[in-house]
Amino acid sequence: MTTVTDDLTTKPCRCGGVKKQLLNFISPEGTDLSVPVRAGWYCESCGEFEKAILRERVVAGMTEKDLEKRDGKEDQ
Repeated sequence: MTTVTDDLTTKPCRCGGVKKQLLNFISPEGTDLSVPVRAGWYCESCGEFEKAILRERVVAGMTEKDLEKRDGKEDQ
């Protein structure tokens, strides 16, 4: 039975191992911010890669507004 979870940092692999997330960083047009996006998951045991699609690409808690706060670039 498969368990549904909001934690997308890892996923079970068909080989019995664990696939771990791979992140990319993009710069939205017109900004100098680097926003993390999930590229997919990679299993070190068997080498399988699963590409992230649609909402899976969003890294929880890392919106552009969060990054502006982190970098001290929030509008005063």
